[in-house]
Amino acid sequence: MPQNIIDGWMVLYVKHHHEKKIADKLSKQGITHYLPLIKRNYTSKSVKEDYKTKPLFPTYIFVKPTSRKEIYITLKLNGAFKFLKYCAEYSKVSDQEISSIRKITNSGFIRDIQIKYIKPKVGQEVLITKGPFHGLRAEVMKNKNLCEVYLQIKCLNRYVSVIAPLNSLSIQSVKI
Repeated sequence: MPQNIIDGWMVLYVKHHHEKKIADKLSKQGITHYLPLIKRNYTSKSVKEDYKTKPLFPTYIFVKPTSRKEIYITLKLNGAFKFLKYCAEYSKVSDQEISSIRKITNSGFIRDIQIKYIKPKVGQEVLITKGPFHGLRAEVMKNKNLCEVYLQIKCLNRYVSVIAPLNSLSIQSVKI
């Protein structure tokens, strides 16, 4: 089996209510993918209670391409829009995260989901995990947008202000 060009799974953004159709097309093309589905209760006039499967993450399918050709084929499918990017990098999902999602969906306990974006709060202390400030601790001064934050780093008894990509931070409670 060929080596994957991306370490982990990529997130494909698709047309609403076309997730299952595109997953079927990916299967026919032999492209590794995963569409997590959950059972959802619904009632109708003819049936008191029934279950319907729906995507756990509407409009998203996880794809693990093994070549640039597979990326091209995937993006040419009718209803497939793009692979998600976060701060100019492809959004990646690890095998471990996919395994966790499989456990959750196979458990049968999930009936619906709410999604929250995790962003540091102003005044929160963070650890910088990438880039020239790797290993330094900083305080969040302002949230610029979904991708960047203004940080204040104490260095040589001075405070240095920088704008850092959100994906270069470990959002955790650390003491400066």
